[in-house]
Amino acid sequence: MIELVFGLSIFLGLILLVHGIAVLYPIRKNLMGFVGLYIDKYHLKVIAAFLMLVFVLFVGLTLLNVKWNLISIERAFDLSALLKTVPSELSAVIFEELVFRVFIFSSLFYFTRKKVAALVLTALLFSFAHFPQNTLEVLSYFLGGIMYGYAFLKFQTVWVPIAIHFFWNFIQGPVLGFPVSGMEQVGLFQIEIVTDIFFNGGDQGPEGSVLGIMMRCIIILMIIFLKPGPPNPKFLQ
Repeated sequence: MIELVFGLSIFLGLILLVHGIAVLYPIRKNLMGFVGLYIDKYHLKVIAAFLMLVFVLFVGLTLLNVKWNLISIERAFDLSALLKTVPSELSAVIFEELVFRVFIFSSLFYFTRKKVAALVLTALLFSFAHFPQNTLEVLSYFLGGIMYGYAFLKFQTVWVPIAIHFFWNFIQGPVLGFPVSGMEQVGLFQIEIVTDIFFNGGDQGPEGSVLGIMMRCIIILMIIFLKPGPPNPKFLQ
C-alpha cells in the first residue's frame, strides 16, 4: 500500500512539475522577481546565520553521539574527498529546490491561490519523494519541506532555502560522515554508527532520528524570528 502512495505521489509531482513550467513560461521575463531569484546583502547575512546554526546543530548532535558511544571515527580529514563532493551536492540541491520550491509550488499556488496550502502540499510531496520508511521519517521530511518552503516565502528568494538545504546535506554527510536520506557519504570523516532512533537514525542518518526532527524545528523557529528583509513586490505576483 505504501508503495502505491509513493508511486502516486511521484506521478502527481511530475504532473505538477510540468504544469508549473507551463504556468511560469508566460511570465518568464518577470521570473526573477516572481520566484525570488534576486539576492542582496540582507539575504547573504541570513544565509551566513543559517550556516552557523546548521553547523552548531550538527556538531552538537555528533558530540551527543560520541558521548553515548554511538559513533566511532574510522577515518578523518580526507579533505580532497570532501572538496570533490561540493559540485555534486550543490547541483543536486539547486535542482531539488527549483523543482519543489519553484515549479511544483507555483503549480499548487496557481490552483489554491493560498501560500499556506501550497506550502503544506509541497512539503507532503517533498516528504513522499524521499521514500520514508516509517512515520518518523515521514514527519522529518515533511518538516524539511516546511523548513525550506517557509524560508522561501519568508525571505522571498529561492536562494535562502537552497543555502539551508545545502548546509544541511553537506555538513551532515560529506563533512561529518552521516548518511543523507539513507545514502552513504564519503568526505572529511568516515564513521561507524550504532543505530539509535533518538540520536542518529542509523542507516537513514540524522534525518531519521528524533534529534533530527528537533533540529528542523529549531531552524523553523529561527526562520520565524528573523526579520523578512526588504519586500519583493513582484514575488508570486
